[in-house]
Amino acid sequence: IGNTPQDRIQANGTIIKRNTLRKDNEFFSWDLRVTRNFRVGGASVQPIFEIFNLTNSRNIKRPEVTNLVFNFDGTVQSGFGDPRQAQFGVRVLF
Repeated sequence: IGNTPQDRIQANGTIIKRNTLRKDNEFFSWDLRVTRNFRVGGASVQPIFEIFNLTNSRNIKRPEVTNLVFNFDGTVQSGFGDPRQAQFGVRVLF
């Protein structure tokens, strides 16, 4: 049977099949956005609160990239997705 181009060699010399470490190709991210309109004179003000990856799921690979992802200095990224992040903003509509 032998090695195929889809096999991956580990640091200890063992060979594993392609996509073995991909959590069954699972990617889970739950984002939340809360906003409300307030009328102020002739304008509308919208406070906005957003949370990305609400459940803080540790996604092993980013879905838009395959194989290894390199930083600008040539080192390999950790492989885990972004942690939970939140932001607050205000939008004014005239």
